[in-house]
Amino acid sequence: MDLKPEHAGVAAHEGVSYARERGMEREAVADERMLMRGALKHTMGEARLPEIRAEFERRVERQELIEVALRPGLAGRAFTTGEMQNFERELIERMKLG
Repeated sequence: MDLKPEHAGVAAHEGVSYARERGMEREAVADERMLMRGALKHTMGEARLPEIRAEFERRVERQELIEVALRPGLAGRAFTTGEMQNFERELIERMKLG
């Protein structure tokens, strides 16, 4: 199967978006491997690992995915989003107010 670069880029963008939303449904922090796996599964051969990795790193550079300190037991990087950080800040403020 020969992928057209422009189609692979669109597929990679959509795949990483899907994995980001899916990964943050129930957890505030998602493992990089889980996000990459989700993006690869979502694209189903329409984008390869290099395109997905490039899109993923673009998201990290733009701070759409924010790397968090490594938790014990995790082998790779872990990420959250600005939306999740804001949600957690609001939750902490509400708890402080009682």
